[in-house]
Amino acid sequence: MLKPIVVTLCISLSSFANTSESNWVQEKLRNAKVLIQKARQLTPERHRYKSLQYENNDLVIYYHIEAAKNMLSKIAEVENRKIINKIKRGETLAGSDLTVMHQIVATFLEVQKDLSKLEKSQDQAISLLSRLDRFEVLDNTYTDYYAFRKFRRLINDSDLSYDIQAHEISKLIRSILKKEYIYKTIESYNKFAQYYNDNKQLSNNHDLKEKIVSHPAVNLLKEHKKLLKLSRKYRNKERLDKLFDLGIEITHLLSKAFGNGTGAVRWREGYLFKRDKLEQEILDNLRPLDIITEKTYFALTDTFIPGHFGHNAIWLGTKQQLQEIGMWYHPSIVEYHNEIEQGLSIIETDRTGTHLKSLEDFMNVDEFAILRVSDDFLSPLKKEKVFTVALAQIGKSYDFNFDVETTDQLVCSELLYQSFGDVKWPTQKWPGRMAISPDDITSLALYENSPVDLVYYVAQKEKGNYRYKTKQDLAIDLGFQNIDNNYYSTSKDCKHERLSRKESVRGSIANRYNRKKVCKTTYTKLSY
Repeated sequence: MLKPIVVTLCISLSSFANTSESNWVQEKLRNAKVLIQKARQLTPERHRYKSLQYENNDLVIYYHIEAAKNMLSKIAEVENRKIINKIKRGETLAGSDLTVMHQIVATFLEVQKDLSKLEKSQDQAISLLSRLDRFEVLDNTYTDYYAFRKFRRLINDSDLSYDIQAHEISKLIRSILKKEYIYKTIESYNKFAQYYNDNKQLSNNHDLKEKIVSHPAVNLLKEHKKLLKLSRKYRNKERLDKLFDLGIEITHLLSKAFGNGTGAVRWREGYLFKRDKLEQEILDNLRPLDIITEKTYFALTDTFIPGHFGHNAIWLGTKQQLQEIGMWYHPSIVEYHNEIEQGLSIIETDRTGTHLKSLEDFMNVDEFAILRVSDDFLSPLKKEKVFTVALAQIGKSYDFNFDVETTDQLVCSELLYQSFGDVKWPTQKWPGRMAISPDDITSLALYENSPVDLVYYVAQKEKGNYRYKTKQDLAIDLGFQNIDNNYYSTSKDCKHERLSRKESVRGSIANRYNRKKVCKTTYTKLSY
Protein backbone atom coordinates (compact mmCIF):
# COMPACT_ATOMS: atom_id res chain seq x y z
CA MET A 1 0.00 0.00 0.00
CA LEU A 2 2.84 2.36 0.93
CA LYS A 3 5.19 1.86 -1.99
CA PRO A 4 2.67 2.60 -4.81
CA ILE A 5 1.73 5.89 -3.11
CA VAL A 6 5.36 7.00 -2.84
CA VAL A 7 6.19 5.86 -6.37
CA THR A 8 3.16 7.74 -7.72
CA LEU A 9 4.39 10.83 -5.89
CA CYS A 10 7.83 10.50 -7.46
CA ILE A 11 6.47 9.93 -10.96
CA SER A 12 4.25 13.00 -10.73
CA LEU A 13 7.22 15.03 -9.55
CA SER A 14 9.53 13.84 -12.29
CA SER A 15 7.42 14.26 -15.42
CA PHE A 16 9.11 16.98 -17.44
CA ALA A 17 7.82 16.74 -20.98
CA ASN A 18 8.70 19.51 -23.40
CA THR A 19 11.49 20.97 -21.18
CA SER A 20 15.08 21.63 -22.13
CA GLU A 21 17.95 19.61 -20.71
CA SER A 22 18.95 22.47 -18.42
CA ASN A 23 15.40 22.82 -17.09
CA TRP A 24 15.22 19.05 -16.64
CA VAL A 25 18.33 19.07 -14.45
CA GLN A 26 17.11 22.01 -12.35
CA GLU A 27 13.66 20.43 -11.95
CA LYS A 28 15.15 17.11 -10.87
CA LEU A 29 17.37 18.82 -8.31
CA ARG A 30 14.44 20.83 -6.96
CA ASN A 31 12.33 17.68 -6.65
CA ALA A 32 15.12 15.86 -4.84
CA LYS A 33 15.29 18.78 -2.42
CA VAL A 34 11.50 18.69 -1.94
CA LEU A 35 11.61 14.96 -1.15
CA ILE A 36 14.40 15.49 1.39
CA GLN A 37 12.41 18.28 3.04
CA LYS A 38 9.28 16.13 3.14
CA ALA A 39 11.24 13.33 4.78
CA ARG A 40 12.54 15.69 7.44
CA GLN A 41 9.06 17.00 8.16
CA LEU A 42 7.79 13.53 8.98
CA THR A 43 7.56 12.82 12.70
CA PRO A 44 5.74 10.09 14.65
CA GLU A 45 3.16 12.71 15.71
CA ARG A 46 2.53 14.04 12.16
CA HIS A 47 2.64 10.98 10.00
CA ARG A 48 -0.50 10.96 7.89
CA TYR A 49 -1.36 11.02 4.19
CA LYS A 50 -5.07 11.92 4.07
CA SER A 51 -6.83 9.26 6.19
CA LEU A 52 -4.05 6.68 5.97
CA GLN A 53 -1.61 6.36 8.89
CA TYR A 54 1.52 4.22 8.60
CA GLU A 55 2.93 2.21 11.46
CA ASN A 56 6.59 2.60 10.47
CA ASN A 57 7.60 6.25 10.17
CA ASP A 58 11.20 5.36 9.22
CA LEU A 59 9.84 3.42 6.26
CA VAL A 60 8.11 6.48 4.82
CA ILE A 61 11.20 8.60 5.39
CA TYR A 62 13.32 5.97 3.68
CA TYR A 63 11.13 5.91 0.56
CA HIS A 64 11.39 9.71 0.24
CA ILE A 65 15.18 9.62 0.60
CA GLU A 66 15.39 6.69 -1.81
CA ALA A 67 13.48 8.70 -4.44
CA ALA A 68 15.80 11.67 -3.90
CA LYS A 69 18.80 9.33 -4.17
CA ASN A 70 17.57 7.93 -7.48
CA MET A 71 17.05 11.41 -8.92
CA LEU A 72 20.52 12.42 -7.79
CA SER A 73 22.08 9.36 -9.43
CA LYS A 74 20.43 10.10 -12.79
CA ILE A 75 21.56 13.74 -12.76
CA ALA A 76 25.10 12.96 -11.57
CA GLU A 77 25.60 10.30 -14.23
CA VAL A 78 24.88 12.82 -17.00
CA GLU A 79 26.23 16.08 -15.58
CA ASN A 80 29.41 14.83 -13.91
CA ARG A 81 30.42 12.96 -17.06
CA LYS A 82 29.77 16.11 -19.10
CA ILE A 83 32.00 18.12 -16.76
CA ILE A 84 34.76 15.49 -16.82
CA ASN A 85 34.72 15.48 -20.63
CA LYS A 86 35.16 19.26 -20.63
CA ILE A 87 38.07 18.94 -18.21
CA LYS A 88 39.69 16.30 -20.42
CA ARG A 89 39.36 18.59 -23.44
CA GLY A 90 40.91 21.46 -21.52
CA GLU A 91 37.76 23.60 -21.74
CA THR A 92 36.84 26.21 -19.17
CA LEU A 93 33.77 25.18 -17.16
CA ALA A 94 30.83 27.52 -17.73
CA GLY A 95 28.99 29.21 -14.89
CA SER A 96 26.05 26.84 -15.44
CA ASP A 97 28.42 23.85 -15.13
CA LEU A 98 29.71 25.13 -11.80
CA THR A 99 26.18 25.81 -10.54
CA VAL A 100 24.99 22.28 -11.34
CA MET A 101 28.20 20.81 -9.91
CA HIS A 102 27.62 22.48 -6.54
CA GLN A 103 23.91 21.68 -6.56
CA ILE A 104 24.86 18.02 -6.98
CA VAL A 105 27.38 18.32 -4.13
CA ALA A 106 24.76 19.91 -1.86
CA THR A 107 22.14 17.26 -2.70
CA PHE A 108 24.69 14.46 -2.26
CA LEU A 109 25.60 15.77 1.21
CA GLU A 110 21.93 16.06 2.23
CA VAL A 111 21.08 12.54 1.04
CA GLN A 112 24.12 11.11 2.82
CA LYS A 113 23.24 12.99 6.00
CA ASP A 114 19.70 11.61 6.05
CA LEU A 115 20.81 8.07 5.23
CA SER A 116 23.30 8.30 8.10
CA LYS A 117 20.44 9.17 10.47
CA LEU A 118 18.35 6.24 9.18
CA GLU A 119 21.22 3.88 10.02
CA LYS A 120 20.10 4.25 13.65
CA SER A 121 16.60 2.96 12.85
CA GLN A 122 15.26 0.21 15.10
CA ASP A 123 14.15 -1.62 11.98
CA GLN A 124 17.18 -3.71 11.01
CA ALA A 125 16.24 -3.84 7.32
CA ILE A 126 15.94 -0.06 7.05
CA SER A 127 19.18 0.41 8.96
CA LEU A 128 21.05 -1.96 6.64
CA LEU A 129 19.45 -0.52 3.50
CA SER A 130 20.55 2.95 4.56
CA ARG A 131 24.14 1.74 4.89
CA LEU A 132 24.05 0.05 1.50
CA ASP A 133 22.52 3.14 -0.09
CA ARG A 134 25.39 5.27 1.19
CA PHE A 135 27.85 3.11 -0.74
CA GLU A 136 25.60 3.08 -3.81
CA VAL A 137 25.07 6.83 -4.00
CA LEU A 138 28.82 7.41 -3.56
CA ASP A 139 29.56 4.93 -6.34
CA ASN A 140 26.97 6.46 -8.70
CA THR A 141 27.91 10.07 -8.01
CA TYR A 142 31.68 10.31 -7.56
CA THR A 143 33.67 7.07 -7.66
CA ASP A 144 34.38 7.23 -11.41
CA TYR A 145 35.40 10.90 -11.33
CA TYR A 146 37.05 11.61 -7.97
CA ALA A 147 40.52 10.70 -9.25
CA PHE A 148 40.55 13.79 -11.55
CA ARG A 149 42.45 16.45 -9.62
CA LYS A 150 40.63 19.48 -11.00
CA PHE A 151 37.20 17.92 -10.47
CA ARG A 152 38.17 16.76 -6.97
CA ARG A 153 39.47 20.22 -6.07
CA LEU A 154 36.34 21.98 -7.32
CA ILE A 155 33.82 19.78 -5.48
CA ASN A 156 35.85 20.17 -2.29
CA ASP A 157 35.73 23.96 -2.44
CA SER A 158 33.44 25.70 -0.01
CA ASP A 159 30.41 27.55 -1.35
CA LEU A 160 28.30 29.80 0.84
CA SER A 161 25.43 29.73 -1.68
CA TYR A 162 24.83 26.02 -1.05
CA ASP A 163 26.08 25.80 2.54
CA ILE A 164 29.04 23.63 1.49
CA GLN A 165 32.10 23.61 3.73
CA ALA A 166 35.65 23.22 2.42
CA HIS A 167 36.70 19.55 2.04
CA GLU A 168 33.26 18.38 3.21
CA ILE A 169 33.03 15.87 0.35
CA SER A 170 36.52 14.57 1.12
CA LYS A 171 35.70 13.99 4.79
CA LEU A 172 32.43 12.23 3.94
CA ILE A 173 34.03 9.91 1.38
CA ARG A 174 36.78 8.99 3.86
CA SER A 175 34.16 8.16 6.51
CA ILE A 176 32.27 5.84 4.13
CA LEU A 177 35.41 4.12 2.85
CA LYS A 178 36.83 3.73 6.34
CA LYS A 179 37.86 0.15 7.05
CA GLU A 180 35.77 -0.11 10.23
CA TYR A 181 32.64 1.18 8.47
CA ILE A 182 33.06 -1.23 5.56
CA TYR A 183 33.55 -4.23 7.85
CA LYS A 184 30.61 -3.25 10.05
CA THR A 185 28.34 -3.03 6.99
CA ILE A 186 29.56 -6.44 5.79
CA GLU A 187 28.87 -7.87 9.24
CA SER A 188 25.34 -6.42 9.24
CA TYR A 189 24.65 -7.87 5.80
CA ASN A 190 25.94 -11.30 6.81
CA LYS A 191 23.61 -11.31 9.81
CA PHE A 192 20.74 -10.31 7.57
CA ALA A 193 21.54 -13.15 5.15
CA GLN A 194 21.72 -15.61 8.04
CA TYR A 195 18.31 -14.62 9.39
CA TYR A 196 16.70 -13.82 6.06
CA ASN A 197 13.65 -15.99 6.79
CA ASP A 198 13.27 -14.88 10.39
CA ASN A 199 10.48 -12.28 10.30
CA LYS A 200 10.84 -11.59 14.01
CA GLN A 201 14.31 -10.24 13.49
CA LEU A 202 13.49 -8.17 10.42
CA SER A 203 10.98 -5.78 8.98
CA ASN A 204 7.71 -7.30 7.88
CA ASN A 205 8.00 -5.44 4.57
CA HIS A 206 8.95 -8.02 1.96
CA ASP A 207 10.00 -5.32 -0.52
CA LEU A 208 12.79 -4.21 1.80
CA LYS A 209 14.17 -7.71 2.02
CA GLU A 210 14.22 -8.00 -1.75
CA LYS A 211 15.91 -4.61 -2.00
CA ILE A 212 18.69 -5.78 0.30
CA VAL A 213 19.28 -9.07 -1.48
CA SER A 214 19.50 -7.42 -4.92
CA HIS A 215 21.19 -4.20 -3.77
CA PRO A 216 24.04 -3.02 -6.06
CA ALA A 217 26.23 -2.22 -3.05
CA VAL A 218 26.34 -5.88 -2.07
CA ASN A 219 28.65 -6.61 -4.99
CA LEU A 220 30.84 -3.67 -3.96
CA LEU A 221 31.15 -5.05 -0.44
CA LYS A 222 32.00 -8.52 -1.71
CA GLU A 223 35.05 -6.91 -3.28
CA HIS A 224 35.80 -4.82 -0.20
CA LYS A 225 39.54 -4.99 -0.81
CA LYS A 226 38.99 -2.78 -3.88
CA LEU A 227 37.13 -0.30 -1.70
CA LEU A 228 40.01 -0.21 0.77
CA LYS A 229 42.49 0.24 -2.08
CA LEU A 230 40.33 3.06 -3.43
CA SER A 231 40.33 4.67 0.00
CA ARG A 232 44.14 4.64 0.14
CA LYS A 233 44.33 6.02 -3.41
CA TYR A 234 42.02 8.93 -2.57
CA ARG A 235 43.90 9.63 0.66
CA ASN A 236 47.23 9.89 -1.19
CA LYS A 237 45.75 12.21 -3.82
CA GLU A 238 44.24 14.43 -1.14
CA ARG A 239 47.67 14.83 0.49
CA LEU A 240 48.96 16.27 -2.79
CA ASP A 241 45.86 18.47 -2.99
CA LYS A 242 46.78 20.02 0.36
CA LEU A 243 50.18 21.06 -1.01
CA PHE A 244 48.45 22.59 -4.03
CA ASP A 245 45.97 24.39 -1.76
CA LEU A 246 48.85 25.75 0.31
CA GLY A 247 50.35 27.35 -2.80
CA ILE A 248 46.97 28.87 -3.68
CA GLU A 249 46.55 30.23 -0.16
CA ILE A 250 49.99 31.87 -0.22
CA THR A 251 49.19 33.49 -3.57
CA HIS A 252 45.83 34.60 -2.21
CA LEU A 253 47.37 36.28 0.85
CA LEU A 254 50.04 38.08 -1.17
CA SER A 255 47.52 39.25 -3.74
CA LYS A 256 45.12 40.34 -1.00
CA ALA A 257 47.77 42.44 0.71
CA PHE A 258 48.66 44.11 -2.59
CA GLY A 259 45.03 44.58 -3.67
CA ASN A 260 43.92 46.11 -0.37
CA GLY A 261 46.89 48.44 -0.41
CA THR A 262 46.31 49.74 -3.94
CA GLY A 263 42.52 49.65 -3.73
CA ALA A 264 42.41 52.42 -1.16
CA VAL A 265 44.36 54.86 -3.35
CA ARG A 266 42.07 57.37 -5.14
CA TRP A 267 43.06 60.98 -5.78
CA ARG A 268 39.73 62.56 -6.78
CA GLU A 269 36.03 61.88 -7.30
CA GLY A 270 34.65 60.57 -10.58
CA TYR A 271 33.61 63.12 -13.19
CA LEU A 272 30.18 61.47 -13.50
CA PHE A 273 29.58 61.54 -9.73
CA LYS A 274 26.66 63.54 -8.29
CA ARG A 275 25.15 64.50 -11.64
CA ASP A 276 21.45 64.22 -10.92
CA LYS A 277 20.28 64.75 -14.50
CA LEU A 278 22.69 62.12 -15.86
CA GLU A 279 21.80 59.68 -13.09
CA GLN A 280 18.09 60.02 -13.89
CA GLU A 281 18.84 59.48 -17.58
CA ILE A 282 20.76 56.32 -16.76
CA LEU A 283 17.96 55.13 -14.49
CA ASP A 284 15.49 55.61 -17.35
CA ASN A 285 17.68 53.44 -19.59
CA LEU A 286 18.25 50.61 -17.11
CA ARG A 287 16.24 47.39 -17.15
CA PRO A 288 16.36 44.48 -14.69
CA LEU A 289 19.43 42.25 -15.18
CA ASP A 290 21.29 44.82 -17.25
CA ILE A 291 25.07 44.55 -16.96
CA ILE A 292 26.82 47.78 -15.97
CA THR A 293 30.51 48.45 -16.35
CA GLU A 294 32.70 51.40 -15.42
CA LYS A 295 36.11 53.04 -15.70
CA THR A 296 37.84 55.07 -12.97
CA TYR A 297 40.98 56.80 -14.19
CA PHE A 298 41.57 58.15 -10.68
CA ALA A 299 41.84 54.72 -8.96
CA LEU A 300 45.23 53.01 -8.66
CA THR A 301 43.63 49.58 -9.05
CA ASP A 302 42.61 50.43 -12.63
CA THR A 303 46.29 50.74 -13.46
CA PHE A 304 46.86 47.09 -12.60
CA ILE A 305 43.63 45.59 -13.98
CA PRO A 306 44.34 44.43 -17.56
CA GLY A 307 42.38 46.27 -20.23
CA HIS A 308 40.17 49.35 -20.25
CA PHE A 309 37.31 48.78 -17.81
CA GLY A 310 37.88 48.19 -14.13
CA HIS A 311 34.57 46.90 -12.77
CA ASN A 312 31.29 45.14 -13.69
CA ALA A 313 28.02 44.74 -11.78
CA ILE A 314 24.37 43.75 -12.30
CA TRP A 315 21.35 46.04 -12.14
CA LEU A 316 18.65 44.07 -10.31
CA GLY A 317 15.89 46.63 -10.82
CA THR A 318 13.75 48.97 -8.75
CA LYS A 319 10.67 47.76 -6.90
CA GLN A 320 8.46 49.04 -9.72
CA GLN A 321 10.57 47.37 -12.40
CA LEU A 322 10.57 44.04 -10.56
CA GLN A 323 6.79 44.26 -10.08
CA GLU A 324 6.33 44.90 -13.80
CA ILE A 325 8.19 41.70 -14.74
CA GLY A 326 6.51 39.66 -12.00
CA MET A 327 9.68 39.09 -9.94
CA TRP A 328 9.01 41.22 -6.87
CA TYR A 329 7.63 38.29 -4.85
CA HIS A 330 10.08 35.73 -6.18
CA PRO A 331 11.74 33.87 -3.23
CA SER A 332 15.19 35.13 -4.23
CA ILE A 333 13.97 38.77 -4.17
CA VAL A 334 11.70 38.76 -1.10
CA GLU A 335 14.64 38.55 1.31
CA TYR A 336 16.01 41.84 -0.06
CA HIS A 337 12.79 43.89 -0.29
CA ASN A 338 13.93 46.45 2.29
CA GLU A 339 17.31 47.00 0.64
CA ILE A 340 15.83 47.40 -2.85
CA GLU A 341 13.17 49.81 -1.56
CA GLN A 342 16.02 51.88 -0.11
CA GLY A 343 17.63 52.11 -3.56
CA LEU A 344 20.16 49.30 -3.30
CA SER A 345 19.38 47.85 -6.73
CA ILE A 346 22.91 46.92 -7.84
CA ILE A 347 24.67 43.69 -6.92
CA GLU A 348 28.44 43.82 -7.17
CA THR A 349 31.63 42.24 -5.88
CA ASP A 350 34.51 44.44 -4.78
CA ARG A 351 37.35 44.08 -2.27
CA THR A 352 34.83 44.05 0.58
CA GLY A 353 32.90 41.12 -0.92
CA THR A 354 29.56 40.64 -2.70
CA HIS A 355 26.81 43.05 -1.64
CA LEU A 356 24.08 45.42 -2.80
CA LYS A 357 24.75 49.04 -3.74
CA SER A 358 22.86 52.14 -4.89
CA LEU A 359 23.22 53.69 -8.33
CA GLU A 360 24.19 56.97 -6.68
CA ASP A 361 27.21 55.40 -4.99
CA PHE A 362 28.14 53.41 -8.09
CA MET A 363 28.32 56.56 -10.22
CA ASN A 364 31.61 57.73 -8.64
CA VAL A 365 33.24 56.91 -12.00
CA ASP A 366 34.53 58.52 -15.21
CA GLU A 367 32.91 56.15 -17.70
CA PHE A 368 29.70 54.14 -17.49
CA ALA A 369 28.19 51.62 -19.92
CA ILE A 370 25.08 49.44 -19.99
CA LEU A 371 25.07 46.02 -21.65
CA ARG A 372 21.92 43.97 -22.13
CA VAL A 373 21.36 40.28 -22.69
CA SER A 374 18.66 39.85 -25.32
CA ASP A 375 15.19 38.64 -24.36
CA ASP A 376 15.47 35.96 -27.05
CA PHE A 377 18.37 34.44 -25.11
CA LEU A 378 17.19 35.27 -21.60
CA SER A 379 13.82 33.55 -21.32
CA PRO A 380 11.63 34.10 -18.21
CA LEU A 381 12.92 30.84 -16.69
CA LYS A 382 16.52 31.86 -17.33
CA LYS A 383 15.85 35.27 -15.77
CA GLU A 384 14.59 33.59 -12.62
CA LYS A 385 17.75 31.50 -12.57
CA VAL A 386 19.98 34.59 -12.95
CA PHE A 387 18.24 36.36 -10.05
CA THR A 388 18.47 33.25 -7.88
CA VAL A 389 22.14 32.55 -8.58
CA ALA A 390 23.21 36.20 -8.36
CA LEU A 391 21.55 36.91 -5.02
CA ALA A 392 22.84 33.62 -3.61
CA GLN A 393 26.36 35.05 -3.95
CA ILE A 394 25.78 37.83 -1.41
CA GLY A 395 28.20 37.53 1.49
CA LYS A 396 31.03 35.88 -0.45
CA SER A 397 34.51 37.35 -0.11
CA TYR A 398 36.80 38.65 -2.86
CA ASP A 399 38.74 36.18 -4.99
CA PHE A 400 42.32 37.44 -4.91
CA ASN A 401 43.33 34.32 -6.88
CA PHE A 402 41.15 35.43 -9.84
CA ASP A 403 40.11 31.86 -10.66
CA VAL A 404 36.87 31.85 -12.63
CA GLU A 405 36.21 28.15 -11.94
CA THR A 406 36.15 28.46 -8.16
CA THR A 407 32.98 29.75 -6.56
CA ASP A 408 33.89 30.08 -2.87
CA GLN A 409 35.17 33.60 -3.63
CA LEU A 410 34.43 35.98 -6.50
CA VAL A 411 35.66 39.05 -8.34
CA CYS A 412 33.25 41.42 -10.08
CA SER A 413 33.41 39.71 -13.47
CA GLU A 414 33.14 36.24 -11.87
CA LEU A 415 29.84 37.33 -10.30
CA LEU A 416 28.48 37.81 -13.83
CA TYR A 417 30.13 34.61 -15.04
CA GLN A 418 28.27 32.63 -12.36
CA SER A 419 24.97 34.51 -12.57
CA PHE A 420 24.63 34.45 -16.37
CA GLY A 421 25.85 30.87 -16.42
CA ASP A 422 24.38 30.01 -19.82
CA VAL A 423 26.28 32.80 -21.60
CA LYS A 424 29.57 31.70 -23.22
CA TRP A 425 31.81 34.39 -21.79
CA PRO A 426 35.36 34.78 -23.15
CA THR A 427 38.08 33.89 -20.63
CA GLN A 428 41.85 34.24 -20.43
CA LYS A 429 44.43 31.67 -19.44
CA TRP A 430 46.57 32.71 -16.48
CA PRO A 431 49.23 30.58 -14.75
CA GLY A 432 47.40 27.68 -13.11
CA ARG A 433 43.91 29.04 -13.68
CA MET A 434 41.36 30.57 -16.07
CA ALA A 435 40.37 34.17 -15.42
CA ILE A 436 37.83 36.66 -16.69
CA SER A 437 38.27 40.44 -16.64
CA PRO A 438 35.77 43.32 -16.94
CA ASP A 439 36.98 43.79 -20.53
CA ASP A 440 36.17 40.14 -21.31
CA ILE A 441 32.61 40.71 -20.10
CA THR A 442 32.20 43.93 -22.05
CA SER A 443 33.86 42.66 -25.23
CA LEU A 444 31.02 40.18 -25.83
CA ALA A 445 28.93 43.12 -27.06
CA LEU A 446 31.24 43.25 -30.12
CA TYR A 447 30.94 39.57 -31.05
CA GLU A 448 28.97 38.51 -34.11
CA ASN A 449 25.70 36.73 -33.14
CA SER A 450 26.28 37.67 -29.49
CA PRO A 451 23.34 37.61 -27.05
CA VAL A 452 24.85 40.71 -25.40
CA ASP A 453 24.59 44.23 -26.83
CA LEU A 454 25.74 47.74 -25.88
CA VAL A 455 22.75 50.00 -25.15
CA TYR A 456 24.34 53.01 -23.43
CA TYR A 457 27.86 54.42 -23.04
CA VAL A 458 28.83 57.75 -21.49
CA ALA A 459 32.28 59.06 -20.57
CA GLN A 460 34.17 62.06 -19.25
CA LYS A 461 37.95 61.82 -18.97
CA GLU A 462 38.65 65.47 -18.23
CA LYS A 463 36.84 68.36 -16.60
CA GLY A 464 34.00 69.66 -18.71
CA ASN A 465 30.99 68.00 -20.30
CA TYR A 466 30.57 64.29 -20.69
CA ARG A 467 30.05 62.73 -24.11
CA TYR A 468 28.21 59.70 -25.40
CA LYS A 469 30.18 56.89 -26.96
CA THR A 470 29.26 54.36 -29.65
CA LYS A 471 30.02 50.71 -30.24
CA GLN A 472 32.89 51.81 -32.48
CA ASP A 473 34.31 53.80 -29.54
CA LEU A 474 33.94 50.71 -27.39
CA ALA A 475 35.93 48.66 -29.91
CA ILE A 476 38.72 51.25 -29.87
CA ASP A 477 38.73 51.35 -26.06
CA LEU A 478 39.04 47.57 -25.90
CA GLY A 479 41.70 47.40 -28.61
CA PHE A 480 39.64 45.74 -31.34
CA GLN A 481 39.60 46.53 -35.06
CA ASN A 482 36.49 47.24 -37.15
CA ILE A 483 36.83 45.72 -40.62
CA ASP A 484 33.76 45.80 -42.88
CA ASN A 485 31.45 46.26 -39.88
CA ASN A 486 32.86 43.20 -38.15
CA TYR A 487 35.10 43.37 -35.11
CA TYR A 488 38.45 41.60 -34.87
CA SER A 489 40.90 41.01 -32.06
CA THR A 490 44.55 41.48 -32.93
CA SER A 491 47.62 39.61 -31.78
CA LYS A 492 51.22 40.32 -32.70
CA ASP A 493 53.69 37.47 -33.13
CA CYS A 494 57.33 38.60 -33.28
CA LYS A 495 60.50 36.64 -33.92
CA HIS A 496 64.09 37.34 -34.87
CA GLU A 497 65.10 36.21 -38.35
CA ARG A 498 68.67 35.65 -39.51
CA LEU A 499 69.25 37.76 -42.61
CA SER A 500 72.87 37.27 -43.80
CA ARG A 501 76.23 35.92 -42.79
CA LYS A 502 78.82 38.39 -41.54
CA GLU A 503 82.62 38.13 -41.55
CA SER A 504 84.36 36.98 -38.41
CA VAL A 505 85.20 39.72 -35.97
CA ARG A 506 88.73 39.88 -34.67
CA GLY A 507 89.02 38.02 -31.41
CA SER A 508 85.80 36.11 -32.09
CA ILE A 509 85.88 32.37 -32.57
CA ALA A 510 82.40 31.94 -34.09
CA ASN A 511 80.87 33.72 -37.05
CA ARG A 512 78.14 36.30 -36.35
CA TYR A 513 74.90 36.92 -38.21
CA ASN A 514 72.68 39.94 -38.71
CA ARG A 515 69.27 39.50 -37.11
CA LYS A 516 66.11 41.49 -37.53
CA LYS A 517 62.94 41.54 -35.47
CA VAL A 518 59.99 40.64 -37.70
CA CYS A 519 56.40 40.94 -36.43
CA LYS A 520 53.20 39.58 -37.92
CA THR A 521 49.76 40.81 -36.89
CA THR A 522 46.96 38.25 -36.82
CA TYR A 523 43.30 39.29 -36.97
CA THR A 524 40.70 37.01 -35.38
CA LYS A 525 37.02 37.66 -36.02
CA LEU A 526 34.93 37.96 -32.87
CA SER A 527 32.18 35.39 -33.28
CA TYR A 528 29.97 34.00 -30.53
